[in-house]
Amino acid sequence: MAPFVDWRFQNEFPSLTDVIVRYVEHGRVGFGSRRKLFSFRESGPLISCGDPDCHGRYRLSPVVLEMLSAGEVNREGKQACGGTRGTPSLRKRYGICINLIEYRIELIPKQK
Repeated sequence: MAPFVDWRFQNEFPSLTDVIVRYVEHGRVGFGSRRKLFSFRESGPLISCGDPDCHGRYRLSPVVLEMLSAGEVNREGKQACGGTRGTPSLRKRYGICINLIEYRIELIPKQK
């Protein structure tokens, strides 16, 4: 685990031990879809898009903050990437990414 990621997680979500995201990504990700398990504590709050030509990321921190304020521990939803597809320098742009994730977020609260 990267010390910076852990420190940043503790500052942003002091009441949580971790945020676990299970997701399936649809769109241009190779052969159909991509299934993953993701930990905010270990990897940070951004999930890279699976399209190799896309420069976008999925941002789930706002969803987690909404969950905390609503007192929720689990939530399911969808989020579009919306990043820009193009060459690595973005000299050539191919348009907006159409990838989408269907996610299930679980908040792991700290023990009292």
